[in-house]
Amino acid sequence: MFKELRRKDRKMDDDKALELLKAGEYGVLSMIGTNGYGYGVPLNYVYYNDALYFHCAKEGSKLENLKANPNVSLCVIGVSKVAPEKFTTEFESVMAFGRAAEIEGEEKEQAFIALTDRFCHAFMEEGMKQIQQMLPRTAIVKMTIEYLSGKARHL
Repeated sequence: MFKELRRKDRKMDDDKALELLKAGEYGVLSMIGTNGYGYGVPLNYVYYNDALYFHCAKEGSKLENLKANPNVSLCVIGVSKVAPEKFTTEFESVMAFGRAAEIEGEEKEQAFIALTDRFCHAFMEEGMKQIQQMLPRTAIVKMTIEYLSGKARHL
């Protein structure tokens, strides 16, 4: 179903790809829009319980697109440094492919806590209050990873 990398010499091993995915602060979520065009949006996420989670408004393009077609990918870039004198770029990136859907209940609250802990760890007491206020009006989406592929070029 997923093509192998053409440049096998740049393939990142699976453990390193997962490490980069866990460490990334943001990625670009790509999906098919309801209008048939590609739709990519940068967002923060957390890797938690072997899945990716992100938050968004309770209505809008992301949720409409996901309801129409849950197949998505998330691209995360680690190192990116142009080396003009070598006419190339040093980079690390990972692509996660899977299915995404809005979640509810206990899983939603736990994912929201994981997101808050990841990005606001030093402010968790206030963060827990914010979660309780925002939970009813915020959507949490879970992306179940079906395939992960990392690629790198180090100079």
